[in-house]
Amino acid sequence: MRKMARVWNLDTRIYKENFRDQEIVIEPESFIIMDPSDAQSFLKAYTPVIKNAREEHLQPKKLKMELFNDRGGITKKVTPKHVCPVDAKEFATQKLYDDHVKEYHMEQIVDKESKEQFEEELEEAL
Repeated sequence: MRKMARVWNLDTRIYKENFRDQEIVIEPESFIIMDPSDAQSFLKAYTPVIKNAREEHLQPKKLKMELFNDRGGITKKVTPKHVCPVDAKEFATQKLYDDHVKEYHMEQIVDKESKEQFEEELEEAL
């Protein structure tokens, strides 16, 4: 068995960073699998707070490493729970999915009652 590491993005925003000439993308509340030494180097190079001019955080605040034994079998991949039926984009959280639908597909919801119900549920969630 070989030791491997999961690097978790515990934030609600996508994490993107270049690491060793490769773009690393970790979806919100999801993980990637790396060699433990690479994961440690990646976390050491990680800059936790990047802000814009309005002092809003642009980068996720928390990454976590978890070691596990790779048994050489199929590695279970965390799949997004929410898939847009219109354009098949995948979202890791309900909020990201709701934001996407509200921004890009509200005009495509033709049933007035469904549209109103969706807007009410979205307001309650916020």
